[in-house]
Amino acid sequence: MHGALTPDTARAKAKQLLGTVAGGTDPFAQTLSGEGFATAVDRYLERKRASLKPNSFRETERYLRNHASPLHRLRLDQIDRRKVAAILGEIETSAGPSSRNRLRSALSAFFSWCLTEGLLDANPVAGTAKAGEGGSRERVLTHDELSKLWRDLGDDPFSNVLRLLLLTGQRRNEIGHLQWSEIDFARKMIVLPVERVKNGRSTRCHSQHKR
Repeated sequence: MHGALTPDTARAKAKQLLGTVAGGTDPFAQTLSGEGFATAVDRYLERKRASLKPNSFRETERYLRNHASPLHRLRLDQIDRRKVAAILGEIETSAGPSSRNRLRSALSAFFSWCLTEGLLDANPVAGTAKAGEGGSRERVLTHDELSKLWRDLGDDPFSNVLRLLLLTGQRRNEIGHLQWSEIDFARKMIVLPVERVKNGRSTRCHSQHKR
């Protein structure tokens, strides 16, 4: 007897595998594709941690762990285009077309990695639609709208983030992930390092707001 495996159970297992192979199914492929989505995401993120910029890594992790949470209970071979399309539709309804597209991109990159690892034979994101975002980027608030928004802000952290966005004109993620070390109190400036800025250049900004 070797551990929990007896000669009888070993023979039974061997017969089961032989039957699987005789039926045209690769038992090794079954094991790989049967890996859980959440477990595969953990391995994927660990691989990507060194190659992605910190901000990009945080965004990827957030979308795969939070927004894709309905997939976490499934095996990779249980996830098809219909399930992916459904979760994309849900996130678009709750958070808008931009979030849908970012989740779609994160899932597509993850499943492409699964293909290279031999975990899947097809990317279930293929064939799903990308939402249009053009209109939302062209909308600019009027002076009256900006004034009303400023007056209606409270004292909570979210309101403070909005104030900084209005005052500096920086991107949402640049202010949302702002660190104390990036604030120059002496010069009353925000200094963002290269890795935190989309255009790859260090940015300095200060408030032009006058009361």
